[in-house]
This record gives sequence, C-alpha cells and structure tokens, in this order.
Amino acid sequence: MMEEGEKDIVSGRTYERRDHYRLLYVGRVEEPKGSYDLVQAVKILKDRGEVDFSLDMVGDGADAAKIKQIIAEEDLGGWIRLHGVVSDRDFLKRMYRQADLFVLPTHHEGFPRVLYEAMIAGTPILTTFVGTIPYLMKDGYNCYRILRKNPEHIAKTIRSVLQDYDNKSSIAEKGTKTIIAYLCDKKERHAKQLVRILEEKGMK
Repeated sequence: MMEEGEKDIVSGRTYERRDHYRLLYVGRVEEPKGSYDLVQAVKILKDRGEVDFSLDMVGDGADAAKIKQIIAEEDLGGWIRLHGVVSDRDFLKRMYRQADLFVLPTHHEGFPRVLYEAMIAGTPILTTFVGTIPYLMKDGYNCYRILRKNPEHIAKTIRSVLQDYDNKSSIAEKGTKTIIAYLCDKKERHAKQLVRILEEKGMK
C-alpha cells in the first residue's frame, strides 16, 4: 500500500495505440480477488490472438502457488508475470505509470485502495462493481465495468479497450478528475473536523 496524495497525481500521459500493451493487477492472489478469473481471461485472449499484451500480477496470497501452476500448465508464462509482494514503493509507482490498463476482477470489497492508486497514476481502469466501488466509480465515465466471476466478459472488455485504446483516454482523464475531487473533499472534511474540535475547546 502506498501513501499518495495530490502531489503524486500524474498528468499529461499519452494513450496511443501500441504494438504491445501492459496490464497490471495489484492485490491478494486468491480466488475472492478474482485471480483465477483474470488468468482464465488471459488464456482466452491468448488463444484468440486478437491483441498483443502481457499482465503483471503484484501480490501474494493463498492461491499464488496454484496460480503459478496454472500459468505453467496453460503455457501462459509469456503473458503473465507474477511479481509477488513488491515492497519498493518507487518501483510499484513505476509499474502503475507504465501500465496501459489496470484490471481488478475482485468478487467482494469495501473500497480497494488500488483504485485510488491507479487513478493517481492516470492508468485506465477495468473493475467489478462490488462493495462500495460503484459509489465512486462510474462505468463508461472513469472506468469500465467487468462482470464478477466472468472470465469471458473480462476478456471481451480488455479486448474492446485495447483495440480502441487511443480513444479511451477520456476514461483515464476523468479518473484523474475523480481522484482530485476526492482528495480535495477529504481535505475539506478534515478541515471542518479541525474547526469543530477547536470550537468545542473554545479556541476559535
């Protein structure tokens, strides 16, 4: 987890079509996070050969060894790289900023901090709409929605975004606007709390 704020917001990124795209997942590597769904989606895309991409998976978890086994069995080593836990924050920041697409296929959540981190980095987002995610994320505005426990839909959405990538920049730009508004609101709420505390102590 990175502690980032307004000073870390990336602006001016370009979203051009590329010969090869880099996808990123950051989180626990386990079934409830949609790890198997994501690996299956990669296999679907690999077998169809419609887009050239690779996926970096950052994190560890109960199913990491099984996921590694599946990658080997399905010959996905050229498409998926497991990084394990990345404790170097600067390296993780670079991964976010170098990624062309951030994918979060989680089955249930509160609100995952990784979505804040992806928006701060200016990385377009694909995510399921579980928990409180829909309160901040809006399909077709600041992200694209993927269906929970549905590798076929994940693959279809990834393909759709990558095949029209240069026209998807507005999604990332609106993600930047979303995180700026969120951080400003958070700052304002903290300021109001401070005023209230000072008033209660008779210091205002």
